[in-house]
Amino acid sequence: MARPRTGRNTPRLADHPFTMKKGFSIALCILMLALAVGSLFALVQEHHPPLAEAEDNELRVIILKGNDKDEAKLALTTYDLSIAGFANGSDHWYTFPGHEHQIPSVLSAACDTAAAGDEDQEVLKRALATLTVVTSEAQRLKPIRETVDMGWQSGDARVAVEHLPYVEHWDTICHEILRAHKNGGVWDGPFVELLKETANIHSLEEALAVVSAIANRNMQQVFMAHARRA
Repeated sequence: MARPRTGRNTPRLADHPFTMKKGFSIALCILMLALAVGSLFALVQEHHPPLAEAEDNELRVIILKGNDKDEAKLALTTYDLSIAGFANGSDHWYTFPGHEHQIPSVLSAACDTAAAGDEDQEVLKRALATLTVVTSEAQRLKPIRETVDMGWQSGDARVAVEHLPYVEHWDTICHEILRAHKNGGVWDGPFVELLKETANIHSLEEALAVVSAIANRNMQQVFMAHARRA
């Protein structure tokens, strides 16, 4: 199985809900998911260093290769591993609405404005949610990565209910970890009670046992992350 190749481009794509554009093929999204299942095993096994020093405008482009010479590309933000966009084999990129102008000229964005039907939107949402789990969340969180690893062969990788708060509060966990490190390991930040009640995380050690990658999150970014998920 080929290891995904990676590269970097500079402009940043914000993490916004995706809207399907005119000319977008549902088959492309399904292909992306299939290629991810075929290629990303090596990716989620990689060791990822802390993201605290990553630039907000950096992208990491992952090349996904299938068994029949199918190929697609996935762009992740370096600073928090969110999905920024993806491309088919002809390098036609699909981006998140409102951010097409931030894609480098070498990556042509799809800028059509007509949205697809409700049924296609639902298919896309499910596929994108699955893709997010096996890429972004599997790199951010150890329990999610372990779930993906164990369910790879059977195709039945289900995120445990008790792990869902880790996904929801990853930004908050990162903020409290970095704060504790700056304060000599003291776990007494503004969100520790929230993490105790919602994610069953009681200490710095328990927080470190959950995360695989740490993003540098200030207070404003934590509040914004909570607002997006509300």
